[in-house]
Amino acid sequence: MKTNVGRRQRVMVWLGVACLGLVPLGPLSAQEPKLRASLQVIPRPEHVGVNALAYRPDGKALAIAASMNTMTIWDTATLKSTATMFNTDPVSSLGVSFWSVAFSSDGKTVASANGHSLEVPVSPNDTVQLWDTGTGKKIATLEGHTNFVMSVAFSPDGKTVASGSGDRTVRLWDVASRKNTAILKGHSDIPTPFGSLPRGISVTFSPDGKTLASGDNDTNIVKLWDVATGKELATLNGWGPVAFSPDGKTLASGSGRELAPSPDLPSGKKLATGPVLLWDVATRKNIAKLEGHTHLVSCVAFSPDGKTLASGSADNTVRLWNVSTGKSTATLKDHADWVSSVAFSPDGKTLASGSRDGTIKFWDVPPAK
Repeated sequence: MKTNVGRRQRVMVWLGVACLGLVPLGPLSAQEPKLRASLQVIPRPEHVGVNALAYRPDGKALAIAASMNTMTIWDTATLKSTATMFNTDPVSSLGVSFWSVAFSSDGKTVASANGHSLEVPVSPNDTVQLWDTGTGKKIATLEGHTNFVMSVAFSPDGKTVASGSGDRTVRLWDVASRKNTAILKGHSDIPTPFGSLPRGISVTFSPDGKTLASGDNDTNIVKLWDVATGKELATLNGWGPVAFSPDGKTLASGSGRELAPSPDLPSGKKLATGPVLLWDVATRKNIAKLEGHTHLVSCVAFSPDGKTLASGSADNTVRLWNVSTGKSTATLKDHADWVSSVAFSPDGKTLASGSRDGTIKFWDVPPAK
C-alpha cells in the first residue's frame, strides 16, 4: 500500500536511472538478522519508492518494481542492474507505476502490474505486461482492466497469470495465448475510509496452483477462489497483502480491524492498522493474530521452509515471526519510510525489503529454531 500516489508519480523518468547507489555494510552474524547491504534505487528527495520485489526462482536475480515508470532486474551476487524496463505508451507514460512483479517458474519471464494513479481512472497503461528476463524486452501486453493493476502472480506451472486491479476485479490470463480466461468479480466497490490510497487487490496462488487468494485493500475482505472453475470458495475477514505458506495449509493476510490516525491522509481520515492474521486454509478459520506493528501491514511473505513469516509495515519496520508460536523474533528498523515489499531468497538465507524511502535492504536470516 502507498499514499500520496499522484504526487509521487509526477516525476521525470530519468531520475530513477540517474541516482542509483550501493552501500556495502559489515559482515553477517549467524545469531540474529543483520543488514548485509543497502541498495539506493530511487532518490529520497523525490518521495517515490519501491513498490514490489520478487526473486527469480534460482535466486540469482531480483526484480524491483518502482513508482517512476521503472522496473529493474539486479544480479543478487554483484548487486548490479542487468536490465531496465520502461513503459513507453505514446499517450503518456509519465505518472505510470510498476506496482507489482512476479517471475515465471522457469525464470525466463517476468510479469508486471502497471497503471496510473487514481487521478487517471482509465488509462491505456492499466495493463499486465510480460517481459523477457534475458533481454529486458517486452513480449506481451495483456489488456482488459479498466483501472490500475496493483498485483500480479504466476501460477506454479507458469501457464497462468493472475492480476488484481483498482477496477475491483481479478483476472486470469493464459500465458501461451495471451487470452483473458476468467474475470472474478466478488470484490464489491464500496466507499473506503482510506482516502486516496490505491484501491487495488492483491493476488497469490497456492503452491499446488488450485486456489487463488485475493486480498482487498478497501473492504477488509480476503477471498479464496477455485482456479479451474473461477468459483468463489470462501470469504475471510482479512485485508490487503496475502501469502500462502509453502505447504499451502496456511494463509497470511493483513487486517484492518482497527483504525489509527495517519499523517499521510487528509485531516479526519484514518488508516487501517491491526495484526497480521494467519488462516487455516482447509477450515477457513483464523488461527493466529500476530501483534506488534503499530501501523498498516503492507506486505507479508513466508520463508521457504514455512517456519518464519516476514511482514512489512507503514511503521517503517520489518518484523519476523515464528509461525508455530506466533511470536515476533526480530524487528528490523533500518528503513526511513513505509516498507512496501518483503521477499525471501529461495534458499531462505536472505530477506530483501523494499521501501518508500527508495531503498532495498538485504538482511541475513538465521535458521528458525
